[in-house]
This record gives sequence, C-alpha cells and structure tokens, in this order.
Amino acid sequence: MNKIKSIWDGWGKQLFGELFDGKGGFCAIGWYDANARHLSVPPEVVERVASAIRKQYVLPTGRCSDMYGNSLYPSHDGFHAVIYANNVLRLKPEEFRKIDRESQIGAAVRPLVDSDDMLPEFLEAGIPVWNM
Repeated sequence: MNKIKSIWDGWGKQLFGELFDGKGGFCAIGWYDANARHLSVPPEVVERVASAIRKQYVLPTGRCSDMYGNSLYPSHDGFHAVIYANNVLRLKPEEFRKIDRESQIGAAVRPLVDSDDMLPEFLEAGIPVWNM
C-alpha cells in the first residue's frame, strides 16, 4: 500500500519567524516554498491545510501579529493560517504532515459522502457518515 505523501515530508529543522536559515532550517511556509515548485504542488494545498487548521484550532478572526512582527489575517488567508500555526501555535513538522494527510483523505472522501448516488449505499451498508 502506498503512503499518502505530504508536502512537508522531509522537513525536520523548524524555524520560527523566518523562512529559512541556509543551514537546513525552515518554517512551514519556507519548506512549502522551497519544495512546491519542483514537486508541482499547487497553492490550493496550503488552502486545504489552512482549512483543516481552522477547524482544529481557534484562530483570531481579525488581523493580528505574531511575535516576529508579521501582520496576519489567519481566518481569511491560507498562507497566514499556516504561518500562525507555525509561529504562534508552534505546530511541529509532524503535526503539519498529519494535518496535510488527514485533509487529503477528507478531500478524497467528501465527493463520495456528498454524492446523492453514494449516500444511500453508505447508509444501507451501515457505514457511519460524519460531517466532514
């Protein structure tokens, strides 16, 4: 069975308040920026992960600043939500990977659950359908 891949696979040394340090350290967005182009990862990935972060954590609803002087609007901007999760919530690289993988599964299953054709089959089979 193939493992679900994450844009944050391989990210180890975490930084706060800067994209990268030239010594192998990155913040979450720095790692994404460094890898997205050569892995052909669209910016929608950040929006999907940001949406999952917003569902799991309480983020400010208005403009805020992190302790590094970044002006953020995490409830409305996906990149800002990821920066906030890195710099303020201090989510670890493995937590970003977990959120990314779980949100990929949710995105893949959602069309099946939302489909009028498939829902009766789920219910008839006794498979629980959660609000995703």
